[in-house]
Amino acid sequence: MTIALLAAVCMIIQDSLAVIKYQAASRNRGMIVASADVVIWFVSITGTTIAAFTLHGDNFSKKVMVVAAVSVANIVGNLLGTWLGQKFVTDEDEEEQDDKIEALEKRIAKLEAK
Repeated sequence: MTIALLAAVCMIIQDSLAVIKYQAASRNRGMIVASADVVIWFVSITGTTIAAFTLHGDNFSKKVMVVAAVSVANIVGNLLGTWLGQKFVTDEDEEEQDDKIEALEKRIAKLEAK
């Protein structure tokens, strides 16, 4: 059971960071992409090693537990990554545009007040 949970945790981390990585890449946030990619590699190789050794073993119940846990972790990881990405991966251009719009609204309010 511990092996299945560890493989699942690896998959959750891997999928969450992959979603964040692609969101960041689409916004040209290179440092976030590179950092996520490094962590993804570590957890990916760990999860793959766990799965490979378990699936090549002769304990059928461990195989089923690992496959089931990792399958659920795929869904959880993608949903978590999407949620985290919406909160933390921002578009720098969008922020600048928001600032410009706010400044224009203030200027318009001042002009209308005159």
